[in-house]
Amino acid sequence: MEALTQAAAIERWFDAIDDVTFEARPGGRVAFRDPAFGAVEGSVTAWEPVIRLAMKFRANWPRLLEYRLTPVAGGTRLDVVQRDFTALRDRDFGIPGMIEHLDQALALLATLAKAGAFAVGAADLARTMREQLKTPN
Repeated sequence: MEALTQAAAIERWFDAIDDVTFEARPGGRVAFRDPAFGAVEGSVTAWEPVIRLAMKFRANWPRLLEYRLTPVAGGTRLDVVQRDFTALRDRDFGIPGMIEHLDQALALLATLAKAGAFAVGAADLARTMREQLKTPN
């Protein structure tokens, strides 16, 4: 859950955003800068550690974002649900790029989680994986 709630960890695996602020509690502030969409601000609407985390954003991002964690053999499955793209409707040109970055970020997050990389050497492993994800096959 730390990878989803600690600003430095979020910036590590979702390198498309910067200046992350995350207060892990109901009503907590969530803010970051997205180079394509600008300043994004919102709040935590649901916080059930190791089960569920939901956020609501005011503008410049899909309105609702939810992470659902489910124990599975050998680890944890992470489901990401985004809803209400109304705020981006007039700028839908950017949604494919945002989704592409999200796919890359989730792949990096999965790799880091499998390697236990949020302990020792996370930054080096994250940098290496980011470069691999950006390199076309």
